[in-house]
Amino acid sequence: MAIMMRTIQHVRPGRWNEAMELEKRWDAYERRTGGRSPKRRYQSMVGSEDQNTFVEEREWESLAAVEASYLSLVADPDPEAVELRSKLDEVYSSIQHEIYLVLP
Repeated sequence: MAIMMRTIQHVRPGRWNEAMELEKRWDAYERRTGGRSPKRRYQSMVGSEDQNTFVEEREWESLAAVEASYLSLVADPDPEAVELRSKLDEVYSSIQHEIYLVLP
């Protein structure tokens, strides 16, 4: 059962460039450690979210794959992972996850 996970992040005012730099560092960490599906990124232009809204989407083969990836990420004692996690609150005012079933 394929799953799409959407993460909606509200970037703190004036911190968009910092958020994008943090994303580049996350990308490098993910390439180095593996275990994560590729992501697509979006910035809100028009709609219910303001322009400081950053959205990423990933497709996974199952809920178990999502769970395994995130459990390993939050438990990773690697200093880089710890630092990246600590920066999230600095640049994002909120982070919300949504999970969808991918239909055929």
